[in-house]
Amino acid sequence: MIKSFTIGNAYVGILLYAMATRSISRIFNAIHASPQQVSNSRAWHWGTFGWFAASCLFSLLCLVGCEAQDTSLPGETPQQENRVEPSEPVASFPSGTSSLDLPRIVAFGDSLTAGLGVSPDRSYPAQLQRRLDEAGYHYKVINAGVSGDTTAGGLRRVNWVLKSRPSIVILELGVNDALRGQPLSAVYANLDEIIERLKEAGTVVVLAGMKIPPNYGLGY
Repeated sequence: MIKSFTIGNAYVGILLYAMATRSISRIFNAIHASPQQVSNSRAWHWGTFGWFAASCLFSLLCLVGCEAQDTSLPGETPQQENRVEPSEPVASFPSGTSSLDLPRIVAFGDSLTAGLGVSPDRSYPAQLQRRLDEAGYHYKVINAGVSGDTTAGGLRRVNWVLKSRPSIVILELGVNDALRGQPLSAVYANLDEIIERLKEAGTVVVLAGMKIPPNYGLGY
């Protein structure tokens, strides 16, 4: 917002400037006057200096009392500060609950589940957690992936997985068995037993399938 003095205030300022200049001129003449001229002017001292002081005081009062004018165009409103509206929060937990009270989804697998080679927030369990939160589904996703794990290793970890009391288990195992050339009969048997034990505990099992290059054998 721009502030300026009015034309009237400028006119008063010019007038007072002229009056002060005249007073200074009188003082200058008095200084150079002869003693006779000084004695003939009884009040030169009080009159000249009094005029000068009054001019300066009046000028100061006028300048202090000048009102600032708003030069905004008609219809304009003062510029407001930029405000950033808060974004909508992502889905939160239901009132009165915490992450410990939520049903659990356990991602049970090998390096593909663990997120080998990527940051923890880029692993698929972490991304699944974000997707569920954004969609308003209240679950806690637990990453139970172990790099290099096989179906035999997964079978040995079933009791550990069940300690978290999962509602859903995403089972992703078998690729390392194929890479190691393990017998398909052993792979099927291990997966069957893992699934049965999870189901006996009342857990819903989602079996993740995958493909492997055909040079490892068409059976895989």
